[in-house]
Amino acid sequence: MLSKWTAWDFIKSQPQIITGSHGGLHGFWISDSYIERFFLDRLKLHWGDVEKRVLLGPDITLSWVEDNLMTLSLFGGSEHIIILHADDIASNVLEAWEKNPPSLEERNVVFFFRKSGKNSAFDQWNKKTQGNFNKIEEPTFWQGADLFNFISQEMKILVPFEVKEYLLSSLDHESTHFASALEIIKHSFDDPSKAPKNKVEELIVPMRFDKFKMASLLAGKDYKTFWRKAVTLDEDHVRELFNFLHGHLLKVASPDSLVGKARDSRYGKEILAHSKLWKPQEIAAVIRACAEIEVDAKNSKNSFLPERLRRAYLKSLKY
Repeated sequence: MLSKWTAWDFIKSQPQIITGSHGGLHGFWISDSYIERFFLDRLKLHWGDVEKRVLLGPDITLSWVEDNLMTLSLFGGSEHIIILHADDIASNVLEAWEKNPPSLEERNVVFFFRKSGKNSAFDQWNKKTQGNFNKIEEPTFWQGADLFNFISQEMKILVPFEVKEYLLSSLDHESTHFASALEIIKHSFDDPSKAPKNKVEELIVPMRFDKFKMASLLAGKDYKTFWRKAVTLDEDHVRELFNFLHGHLLKVASPDSLVGKARDSRYGKEILAHSKLWKPQEIAAVIRACAEIEVDAKNSKNSFLPERLRRAYLKSLKY
């Protein structure tokens, strides 16, 4: 059985990671090493003094399963097993498990996978075994604040609202950047919850290139601000921005492609609002222009890129 969650929703629902008094097979797909660590910490805390062992995928061979899970001799059959990098478990282990599943009784065997997709180890174990499998989905780009709140909660480092807003606007929305910033604040102030924003700004300099804000400027027809900022970008950021703009503007042109949570998110609502500003032929022309700039940015020998951006900026001054 497969369930899909955000990390924070899963923790809210199952703070101990595994519930129930009976043992069993459990699988988690978590691509983020920080989030994986938070889950492991909670799991170990939940088990407390109960005997447990942490192993790596390559350690799990067919003979290991036969010696450790098919008999009740080892530790009286009570030891919990955590297996990291479960993607690297030999395929014959799955075949044997499928044909003759171990009787785990009160023992828990917990796999942590990093790779996903059709025919991945996670996918195969989920389909071919009787276990509880959970996919902890990667945060979407509009869930940066949720990710920050989750990491802050798990690290038990709370900061003032204005500091949080500064970090969200200054850092790439990735767990590694949020966690590093919180660690710096923790070791720089006696009480992180009272850290002054101006002091935090001295410690943590802005590093985020906000392509979403840039996309919002263009989709909202703030041409002057968009092109004024675009001409200052280096080639890598130009390439990243215009690659993103292609998909973003297609959503603005066809907002019906947004469904479910994406449509109801702040990002989705902004796209719906911006879509009302454009005529079909008008946004089609902008999409073509952005595609041409992206091609120029990918061609390292093309020296016309700065001039193309400069002309676009000068043209925007007429609006």
